[in-house]
Amino acid sequence: MSNPLNKRPTRPSGWINRGGLGPVLAGLGVVLIAAGLAVFVPPLVGVLQRSSADTKALQEWKAPGSALSSRLPKVKTVQQPGSSPGATEPACGSGAAASS
Repeated sequence: MSNPLNKRPTRPSGWINRGGLGPVLAGLGVVLIAAGLAVFVPPLVGVLQRSSADTKALQEWKAPGSALSSRLPKVKTVQQPGSSPGATEPACGSGAAASS
């Protein structure tokens, strides 16, 4: 009769114990990292492009000779029909200070 303690343990059958789990998990990790980069990189590139365009536009706006770098011309205001001019004298009375 053989001693059951001297027996070698047998490996259960299945794809998990055939040595393929490590490479599968590593591949899954690589796929998840690539998916994460695919989610975050395009918006980041878009922000950098917009930032570059904004910086260029601001430099052009501040440049000498641009339309907004000179003082704006004085514009005469025109009374709109039906509007009254600003109050320059009292609406009623002699204009003297009211006494109490």
